[in-house]
Amino acid sequence: MIGIRWMHYMRGGCMRALTIAAMLLSSPALAGELQDVSFEATDAELVFTFTGDGPIAADAAEASLASKGKVLVIAVAGLSVKQRWLKTPDAMLKRTLVKPGKGRIILRTRFKKKIAAGTLEKISFDSKGNTLVARVPKDPSAAPAVVAAPVAAPVVAIAPVAAPPLPGTGTDKPEKPAEPPKEAAPPPAAPAKN
Repeated sequence: MIGIRWMHYMRGGCMRALTIAAMLLSSPALAGELQDVSFEATDAELVFTFTGDGPIAADAAEASLASKGKVLVIAVAGLSVKQRWLKTPDAMLKRTLVKPGKGRIILRTRFKKKIAAGTLEKISFDSKGNTLVARVPKDPSAAPAVVAAPVAAPVVAIAPVAAPPLPGTGTDKPEKPAEPPKEAAPPPAAPAKN
């Protein structure tokens, strides 16, 4: 009876240890710590500026809506932060929270009314070194659409190159000079009889 209990106890402990090891190995490495989040409101837009202790790429950020369109969620990958409330003095906003997520930080801004349709598509992210600026238009109909500028592919001149010979075709070896014909050797002498 004691042996069976001990076996169940050990199996449970091993499973917990394996689960913890898997969580540690699968957690993404974070690029850095978020140093500051500042907020600025103008007549046309809401501006959130994220400052990290390392470079932040613009493509590391994404925006989405939650709570039936009343909460704007901005997630920035590769950063960590301790949860805290931000002061966001604006007539449109109730409150703003920045908190850690799985390998990213999450900024949740609750609006007093439902966010206008089309706002999500007009949010822009600009990155300069250790800062990332998120611009959220107050009136999406007045804001210009955020469209990536077309990038022309560089023109590259390709010089013709002779293809290497295929192996086994005989053209992969340098040619040997022709050898002069050999003279016929005299036939071997018959063995002597004793």
